Amino acid sequence: MRTRARTAFADDAGFSLLELMVVLAILAMVGGLALRLTLGTPAGLSLTTAAQDIATEARRARLLALQSSRDTVLMLDAGKRKLWIEGHGAETILDTGIALELTAAAPERRSATLGGIRFFADGSSTGGEVRLTRAGQSRKVRIDWLLGRASVIDE
Repeated sequence: MRTRARTAFADDAGFSLLELMVVLAILAMVGGLALRLTLGTPAGLSLTTAAQDIATEARRARLLALQSSRDTVLMLDAGKRKLWIEGHGAETILDTGIALELTAAAPERRSATLGGIRFFADGSSTGGEVRLTRAGQSRKVRIDWLLGRASVIDE
């Protein structure tokens, strides 16, 4: 009687490639989460997010001015790290540790830390800049006076 030759892989107990890849993906996610929890949010990321938030609110203020055919003012309180559109909704509060500096037209300045950028019904604005700094890094949100366009600039 003949005996069949056994293949080398038939009796091997082990893990498939798919199982190993799933385990590695889970370990990578857990490691990334643990790293983020221990180190916190990188300064550059929170700074970029805050700059994008300001630019988004500026674009919203411009759109409101265009839609309503009335001036709309984006207010910024650098001391309290918050911004809002006058007469339209809630305030946005930025992360602690971010320093703000507003450069705005003199008529829109209300105090050393409080001021605004006015958007007109034709889409233009008084223009200005908001400089954000944290941990030696900085970003700038520039609002063009002619077109009212908001852009974020890495420094």
